[in-house]
Amino acid sequence: MRVWPAFLVFLLTVLSLALDAQDMDGDEPGPDDQAMARAEALVNAVGGIGNPRALVPFYRDVEKVWKDFTAFYPPITAPGPRLALVRARTLSAVRQQDGLQTAWETAISLWADQLPVGEYRSLLREAGEALANVGSMAAAKHYFSKAEAGLSPTRPTDLEGWTAMRFASLMSMAGEGDWRVHEADIGDIRAFMKRLPLWSDLRLRALVSEACVRHTYQPRERGKRDAISAVKAEILLAMKSRDKPVPDDLRDDIRALFRLLEDEYDL
Repeated sequence: MRVWPAFLVFLLTVLSLALDAQDMDGDEPGPDDQAMARAEALVNAVGGIGNPRALVPFYRDVEKVWKDFTAFYPPITAPGPRLALVRARTLSAVRQQDGLQTAWETAISLWADQLPVGEYRSLLREAGEALANVGSMAAAKHYFSKAEAGLSPTRPTDLEGWTAMRFASLMSMAGEGDWRVHEADIGDIRAFMKRLPLWSDLRLRALVSEACVRHTYQPRERGKRDAISAVKAEILLAMKSRDKPVPDDLRDDIRALFRLLEDEYDL
């Protein structure tokens, strides 16, 4: 059932009636006013949607509103930045390779000076994942590199963010190129993780991420099952070493991973 598109049609209908009312009062809205009003209606309707799949039905609406808005206003004009981000996410949701890189470039340039550093890095990571999903690996690598820039695994305050970015990059990019290169990347992450106690949340999350990367991409002929078995053993040891409960989200991830490993590898 296409609830959200119906809601959008309702909003745009109300908007049209409001514009007609202005016309009857003698204050006729021009096409620029209409483009502005429709852009505001759109971002208010769908700007808060968190599930990318829910944006798919809005693809044509978003493209039309964006085209009309930018015909009269520079993208920096509010609500241009929000609209640009909605557009980039919508194109990502439909995996529209044509224009996706430009859409993300526009959105990121508009938000670069508006977001805290952590949120900006998350946006760069989102762009990297979206571009990797459509096979634009060079562009994806560019955004992952930008997201990691300034993060140092030798600084304790950076280690969590650095690890998350490295594994996000691996999950998106490890299907390309020689697996030995990605194995070396995992080795780099492990080297820094060993500085942390085995029972720490961050090290446990890193082990879960490593298992997911190996399951998804490591060739079977390169000792895949043995490598994953070793990682699972480390996860179990880390859990037994803890003196506090595993966070709920991490516990759920571990349970899902273990079910997968049992089904796929009889581990």
